[in-house]
Amino acid sequence: MKDSPATFWRQTIICLFSGLLLALAFSTHSTGWLVWVAMTPWLMILFKQPQTIRAYAFFSWIFGMGFYIGVIHWLKELHPLTWLPGVTTPISLAIAYGGILGISLLISLWIVLLGGILAWLKPTGYRQIVYPALLWMLMEFAQAQGEVSLPWARLAVSQYQNLWLLQILPQTGQLVIAGLIVAVNASLAHFLLEFTPDRQARPYWYYTGFRALSVTAILIGCCLSYGYSRLADAPPLPEIGLEDRMPADDTTKIRVGVAQGNIPQGQKWGSAEEFWQNIYQTETIYKQLSQEAKTSFPDQNMDLLVWPESAIPVQPRLFPRIAESFSEVGKGLNTYFLTGSFDLPESEVPAAMAGQHASSYNGAVLVTPAGELSQWYYKRQRVPFGEFFPYRTTLEKLPLLGPLINMINPMKSDVLAGTQANLLETPFAKIGTLICFESVYPDVARASVKAGATMLVIVSNDGWYRDAIALYQHLGHGVLRAIENKRYVVRAGNTGISAFIDSYGQIHTQTRPLERTYLAHSVPRSELNSELTLYTRWGDWPLWLVLLTLLGWEIKVRTSKSQIQNSAKQESSI
Repeated sequence: MKDSPATFWRQTIICLFSGLLLALAFSTHSTGWLVWVAMTPWLMILFKQPQTIRAYAFFSWIFGMGFYIGVIHWLKELHPLTWLPGVTTPISLAIAYGGILGISLLISLWIVLLGGILAWLKPTGYRQIVYPALLWMLMEFAQAQGEVSLPWARLAVSQYQNLWLLQILPQTGQLVIAGLIVAVNASLAHFLLEFTPDRQARPYWYYTGFRALSVTAILIGCCLSYGYSRLADAPPLPEIGLEDRMPADDTTKIRVGVAQGNIPQGQKWGSAEEFWQNIYQTETIYKQLSQEAKTSFPDQNMDLLVWPESAIPVQPRLFPRIAESFSEVGKGLNTYFLTGSFDLPESEVPAAMAGQHASSYNGAVLVTPAGELSQWYYKRQRVPFGEFFPYRTTLEKLPLLGPLINMINPMKSDVLAGTQANLLETPFAKIGTLICFESVYPDVARASVKAGATMLVIVSNDGWYRDAIALYQHLGHGVLRAIENKRYVVRAGNTGISAFIDSYGQIHTQTRPLERTYLAHSVPRSELNSELTLYTRWGDWPLWLVLLTLLGWEIKVRTSKSQIQNSAKQESSI
């Protein structure tokens, strides 16, 4: 029997509400708990539907659009982009809000695919609980593959403050957290659909959904107990206050300073007439903050100084004065100095010096205390539609989109992609560098640690989004990377959030967004270990283990059904 138009629209609104509710779990500092119930209305609508691919795909698309629009609504903070050449206010609004809609449409196709597969499998009973969890885990894994990938809204990120739960990450990785979250929602949906229409008094244990919910709760309880036990060994957090920036000197610790310049995007990428004046002002700000960070240590010595991504947006190879300025920072402060910077392939330097076009790397350079720009790291995972445009050659031929592509890209060309982890080596640590968007990808950090990194440094520029919740979502990914690989993370952001995160995911100190400041913190040498976690070694092994198990289960179930049907046909023919 076909649903009435009123029923259809009611179900559509419920799915949209469910997606927005899930987004709310990522949108404030205190609503992460919503992730455990937000998907329930959407799954109830699916489970009530005839299991057709069309119905499951449509309601999953509505849910996905609500979720992703709600999660990335902060893209509106890109407006105004009128400081870019040729960008008017209407074009700026089109870029910001068109980006929200376009990206949401693109990513929500993954949830459409999830819904379609779920309808094709036609799960019943416990499979209605296990299969959505598995498919969501597979979806999150697939979203992080390839260059054109946007794996921002990982369910585990909503729990970055729930450190008890996250302590299983060194063994399992974050996908297990996503599976548990979806399993809880599916169990609750299944229970409500069984229990609410049942007029007969029965014990709760009678219902499949309640039994599944109980098993899932026991699993989560085990994770929390393990996390509580592991955190008992974690170093204590400092008292909140000024003393966080004035740590006591200790030979067993490495003194690290972070400068947060809070440079507006319009100042970094302003007009050609103002560009060099802005560069000089930016240099002055960062050098002053760096000096303050150094002098905040009791003996006024600092082992490592970190500036954020593209702190000075100029290629040192092309402009010797900038290279000399970087050298002066290392020598003047007598420290290893890591800063985000652009670079050119050596083969293209002569052409660039002659004024010809040359593409750049978005990278980070390590300057020694002797002032040598000795080692470079180049960003491996570029931002689609930001640092490079997929299918640029084709898209540039389109009437409206072609001019827009070049207009919204200050670099005027695609950023080149690095291919290796390129650890930055110091006497005290082998540094694995992650540049901005790369910290969202577990495999990028994992590759650096497998290559030998004993510390992870994230340099980022989230100035595009002012003080939106995006800055905290991005910080949450840094927490996950620290726990997964059991590595200390130093995070330096242009406008925030800069932070020091230990291998247990504890944030020892952090800045506020849109704050011009510095951090000075002593990192215990014991945190800089070379141990590889199970996750670092084997990646998302639980996903493949569960997938193989369920594949065998599905084959067995379908074989049994086929045998029963064949037996029934044979009996009817006798």
